[in-house]
Amino acid sequence: MGMAFLGYWGIHEPAPWRGSDIIVVCLAFASFAALASVVWFITTPVSEEGAERIVAARRAFALGVVLMWLSIVVAVIP
Repeated sequence: MGMAFLGYWGIHEPAPWRGSDIIVVCLAFASFAALASVVWFITTPVSEEGAERIVAARRAFALGVVLMWLSIVVAVIP
């Protein structure tokens, strides 16, 4: 969803970037990092099987989703 948003939003347009454009891209890339870390959190070996991995993965997923929607809102609102 994030890559499609950036592709259709106009990341490759030749017009000069404004401050809000930089904010949108930074928020989107931060959401990509948070969403990619979910897999790392959930598959990291720990000494004993516990819920701390699941809690961290859920928080990273929620943060990634919130950051992606925030970047979409910043892009839509002029």
